[in-house]
Formats: sequence, C-alpha cells, structure tokens
Amino acid sequence: MLADKRDGRFALPPAAPRKLARLRRASALALLCVAIALASVALLSPSGAAAGSRLATTDSTSLIGPTGPTASNCTVNSGTLEPGAGTTGTGETPAPLGPAPTGLIAVKIYSPKAKVQFPSALFTPADSYIKGLDFLAQWCNLEPHPDLFNWAPLDTVFQQAQASGKFVILTLIPGFETPSWALSGVQGFTSSFSYNTADDTNAADARVLPLPWDPTYLGRWFTFLRAVADRYGDDKSFRVIEAAGPTSVSTEMTLPDLTGSQRIAGYPEIADGGLPASYGGKALDGSDIAAWEAAGYTPAKLVGAWTQAFAAYHQIFRNQFMALALFPSLPIGDDSTVNVSEGSQARLDVVSLGKTNYQPSFIVQEDGLAGTGTGTDPGYNIVRANCTTVVTGLQTKVPPNDLPLTPALALGVRANLNFIEVYAGDVVSMPSVFTSFEMPSSPLPATDHCAPLRLTSSAGTSAPAGAPATVTATTDLTLPPGRIQVVNVFEQTAAGPVLVRECTTSSCPVPITPGVVATRFTADVGAPGTAPYTSQALVSAALTAGTSGSNPKPIAPNCKGTACL
Repeated sequence: MLADKRDGRFALPPAAPRKLARLRRASALALLCVAIALASVALLSPSGAAAGSRLATTDSTSLIGPTGPTASNCTVNSGTLEPGAGTTGTGETPAPLGPAPTGLIAVKIYSPKAKVQFPSALFTPADSYIKGLDFLAQWCNLEPHPDLFNWAPLDTVFQQAQASGKFVILTLIPGFETPSWALSGVQGFTSSFSYNTADDTNAADARVLPLPWDPTYLGRWFTFLRAVADRYGDDKSFRVIEAAGPTSVSTEMTLPDLTGSQRIAGYPEIADGGLPASYGGKALDGSDIAAWEAAGYTPAKLVGAWTQAFAAYHQIFRNQFMALALFPSLPIGDDSTVNVSEGSQARLDVVSLGKTNYQPSFIVQEDGLAGTGTGTDPGYNIVRANCTTVVTGLQTKVPPNDLPLTPALALGVRANLNFIEVYAGDVVSMPSVFTSFEMPSSPLPATDHCAPLRLTSSAGTSAPAGAPATVTATTDLTLPPGRIQVVNVFEQTAAGPVLVRECTTSSCPVPITPGVVATRFTADVGAPGTAPYTSQALVSAALTAGTSGSNPKPIAPNCKGTACL
C-alpha cells in the first residue's frame, strides 16, 4: 500500500539472501500445495467432500478469543436474499480471456443503502474516459447465510457496466469480512486491526480473522467464489477478479501487524485492543506479531495459502484476469519468530508464484497511490519492474485524498502500467483533472516505454584483447534509500556467478578486459546480493560480452566509489 508509512520498515539493514536449502524446501512445499489446492477446488463440485462444505462443524473453540465477531460492515437487507446463483450472462460463449484492463477505472465500495452502486455522473458522455468499474464488496454482505445470496449489488454494477460499455473488476473481501456462519470450526483470532491503526485512529471493533491457511475457511471461500462465477463468469463485461483469501481488511496482502509491547522497529508500535490476553500459554500484550507466532505462522504457510488461492481462482474464473494487490508481509521467519527481512521476501515469493504459473492472466497491482509519492516505494517498484512481464496497475488513496491528484496520475504513468484506479468520489468531484489527463489522447496504457533494466556492453560480443571496455546495468526504477533495493551485477565464471558490483544509483558500470573468451554477465534489481532470475529479483537481465574471463573479486559489502570497481 503506497501511502502506508509501514513500507518504511524496509529501511532496516537487509538480511542475506535465502539459502539454497530453504529455496528447495519452499519449492517442494509449493508443489505440494498446488496438489492440495487442485484437490480443494475439486471439492467445489456438488459431489465435494466436507472440507469444502458449509456443513463442516468441527469444534469452534479453536478460535483464539471470542467466537462472535462484530461485523460492522455486514449490513445486508436479508429480504433481498435468494438461493442459487442464477446467471446474468448473455448466454453467448465468451472468449477464454478478453483484452487486458487499460485506462482509468472508477472504484466504489459497497453501500447497503444505495439503489445503484456507482453514481450516475460516471456514465455521462463527459466522463467517457472512465473505462471500467472496480466494485468492492464484503463476503458477509453477499452471503450472510449459507447458500442464500444478496446478488442485488453485483447485478446493479453489471447492469450499469453493460449499459455504458465499461468493464467490471470485482474485489470481493473475505478475511475479517467472513460471514459468522462460515467461521464455525475455523481457526483464527480476534483483532481490532484496521489500516488506520497505523496512526492510532479509527481502530475497528474486535472481530475474528481466520488463519490464512485454514482449510475449512479457504474451502468455504472457494465455494462462494464458485457461486459468483456461476452467475457472472460468462458476462463479457467481467474482466478482472482480485485474488483474496490469505488476507484481512481488503484484498491486499495485508495481515494484522501491530506490535504492542513487543516493539519491532519499522512496525506500528501500538497495541491491538481486540486481541485476547494470551494464546497457547503465550502472553500477547497487544501484539499481532506475538499472536501470529503463537498461531504457528511461517512464510511457507503464507505462500502455501496463496498457492491454493491462485489455483482456485484460476480454475473458477477461467474468463477473467486475476489481480494480486501488494502489501508487505509479516516480519516472521521459518521458525515462527521475528525476522524483519521476511516482510519483503515473502511478498516477492507470492508475486513470483503468480508470474511463473498464471501468465498471461496475472496482474500485479499496488494501492495507495498519492500525489505526494516519490516513486521510491518498494511496492511501486515491484509494479514498475513487471511492466514487461504481466499486466500492471495502481490505485489511488481512499478519499479524502492528497490533493492535487494530477501528480498522482503522473506518478502512475511513470510506472509504465496498464491502468490506474481512482475512487468514484474523486472522479465525480474533480472531473477536470481526469478530462485534462485524457486529452488529447489517453496516456494509458503506458507500456511502450517500459525498460526497467538494461544490460549493455561497450565491447559488444568481441573486442581487441586488452582494450578497456565497460558492461553497464541501467534501471528506470527510482531506488529507495537505505540499500533496500540496489542494482546487482554478476559475472558468470567456471565456479559460478560472482557478484562484481552493487549500485544504489540507476547506472551501474563494471570495467572489463576484453579477450578471446566470451563471458556472460547478469544483473538484477533487488536486495543487496540478490541472484538474478530468482523470486527475490524484481527484474533481471543478461548479456554475453567479449572478456578475458579472469576471476573477478567479490566487492566489499559497504564499498564506495572506486573501491567497488
């Protein structure tokens, strides 16, 4: 989330890259989780077993704290409920995957009192620059009782989209917004976490958050998604579904991370008043991190939960793009104890999982785009680095916004992305901003100028022996301070890749000595020492240049200037 100050936590000294043994374990676990996910999704059929069934009723005392959450967002009028999914599609067989979402998209959060969800001002000829509608709705408002659905809000959105020729993005939120009936037998804990608790304001009422990897919770969520797909999946205006499940207050990768008395540098040092006093014999003292430690959280469990979620979404929503909204992960390592470096590493593992397995339908998105941004946010750089590989987008802050919005839109275009999402209230209240943005022609998509990393050589593939030459890695990314993300350049030797330089600037030159042996160089943007073409590299590049192939010396970790050469 771009505007959230907690991304500043990565100003801490970066940890060393993960060991090969851990990568092998993570790969094996991912393969196992894929198998589990496919089996779980199979349970969504009418003949499915109890793991995906709404009738699973294992002991609810596994919940940490009270089992009756306060669902302040769940205010559906039960008189509108209907059984079954029905359909709103045209009856035609759509293409397996439509065009990628591009341009400006209006965002609206479900309002129970509204007869129409998006304001009519969005559908006037003057606002034709809005290409799509992103609708956020809570699971508890759409299925407040098992197999009884409140389809009216979604029906209205699709009707508005079809009448105006716009496409639809659905952002459906489980986590804290899980209906109370679906919490039976689910492991989780009570929390009052909200986005605003970073500023110690507007903390939510205590409610239950299911553990992201709980199989009963995920099975019920996937079953609900099947009902959504049965009703809207064939609608040609339905373009994108945002992935969720291992989430909390939104579809972003957010999990409660308040530290209470635990005090972890870079994380909100305020207490979560919704937590119980202890769990499993461990005193929590208001710390979400302590609760996650007690619950057995590990990065592998989180990645495994996202593996299942991606597999389920991909199988259920065959005609739609699948979007991942970024957010830093928890600072907890494989041994369920504090490890601050995991906040960046686990997030990149999940991004890599989506890119590797679900192109071309995978979308990487970051929320919280503000006019005060500098383009150095690590999440912004993840989006920008992926402009050559997947569909990318940004979403502005929730109103009231940092004005003016014009710099925010310009910052978005700089990311070379496909789309920018703006809250409908801002679009209606500031139409001139968006009209001028679109004139004389829309700058979106801005992918034509995408060049997140280039690797060049003044020697080409051959040069006179002994003549000086230079290999240079150049990135368009604005690297954040504190060596959070740097340019790494490696020379491939007989003994393996050797790190020859790290740079905190956009251009990273490495002197070479051309000769008769051609040598391969690779480069990436990532934490210091990150190996190219791994899950921890934001973007990678390779080049073969004529060099002597001599054995370069690894650089000192904190070298400066010519000492790095």
